[in-house]
Amino acid sequence: MNNWLRIRTGTILTPVMQQVIDAFEPHFRDSQHIAYVTSGKRSPEDQLNIIKKYAHLNSVDIEFPNIMTAKLNEQITFVHQMRYSWQPAWSRLLQNGIMINPPLDATNLFAYEHPIKGHIMIGTMIKASEHFCTGDVHPFDVGGSTNSIRDELVIVKEIFDEGKIKEFIGYLAEHGNNSIHCRCKELKSDESGLELT
Repeated sequence: MNNWLRIRTGTILTPVMQQVIDAFEPHFRDSQHIAYVTSGKRSPEDQLNIIKKYAHLNSVDIEFPNIMTAKLNEQITFVHQMRYSWQPAWSRLLQNGIMINPPLDATNLFAYEHPIKGHIMIGTMIKASEHFCTGDVHPFDVGGSTNSIRDELVIVKEIFDEGKIKEFIGYLAEHGNNSIHCRCKELKSDESGLELT
């Protein structure tokens, strides 16, 4: 039972996500800070729905109204080329600082600034979301509270810097999404170093 790092209803977790979240729990308890896991494993369709939600919340649907009815593989003509119908709105979200991977591998249509990688040129291939858990990386998101993600980020950074949870391989502060993308990796039995406190 997670009393401090709570799992939002409907969030799907893989076993490695649950292990890492359980290992995070005492750190949130010791900080007397309640936070929520807002996302875990999801499908490409779920990813598209999240893009639609952010497009609406950030008024990108006004510029690209077809995002609200876009289908996963649906194509449109955009600047004289065939593109996914969701690609322009998704690209604008990136340009506006909303870091979200596409539901399918796709090129961005507008340059943008990535918080770690810096300037990303137009036409850069962006991989589909890791949240599909098709490889050995299984990410989950920790959502921010009333003061954005400041408190959560301090705790997650301390956990990462401590280095005791070998399955926890990295994180990205997604301020525009009010969440922290926590990357977990399934380790071989001889690599496992999970330490629950």
